[in-house]
Amino acid sequence: MQSINGTNAFTKLLAHQLKLINDLKPFLSNERAQIKSDIASLKVIEKSKLTSFFRDTDLKRLYDATDNYFAAPSPVTLEAVTKARDKIKGSDLLSPALDKQIDLLKANHAKIDNLTQQKKDISKQINTFITDYLNQHANDKDDLHTAKKNVMKAIQTYVNEPTADNWKSLDKSTQDNPGWDKGFFSKVSSVMDKARDFHDEIEQRSPMNGA
Repeated sequence: MQSINGTNAFTKLLAHQLKLINDLKPFLSNERAQIKSDIASLKVIEKSKLTSFFRDTDLKRLYDATDNYFAAPSPVTLEAVTKARDKIKGSDLLSPALDKQIDLLKANHAKIDNLTQQKKDISKQINTFITDYLNQHANDKDDLHTAKKNVMKAIQTYVNEPTADNWKSLDKSTQDNPGWDKGFFSKVSSVMDKARDFHDEIEQRSPMNGA
């Protein structure tokens, strides 16, 4: 049986997820945008090195690879950038400035990939916590526990996919299930408090609010 300490651990987990989503992800996105801009500027500066005798140079192919990466970031497109860079590394075609930007790009990709994995791990722990709660009360068919389980399921759906529609569904669930927040040290109330914080943080950073 989960104790109130388990609930506190869960809410701290949600707070950690908030920090990842609302602080680190925008920072990394901005960092990637800056790298993209810097590489585009270098491409303009190095325009004369992109062709030789009316044929594309390996430098041009490197810039093409970075364009493909930014259009669809993935391990595959990143590997193409790495291979194109390695092909001209040590030659006059690869400037120190571009070489540095490729290093920054690879580091940025690794950080975003790590963030994605952390979010998956957090999501897994959240699902485990809520599933344990639901299993613990699977045989509790009274109105009170039914209401609490319904709201907990809605919280799980929203936290895993924080869309406007899922928030509306969660809000409706709290209205349709009176008594869900009853009880001293209620786990559902504690978790719902963090779900509200989660929603508020996302709203504050939405484009409509100038975030």
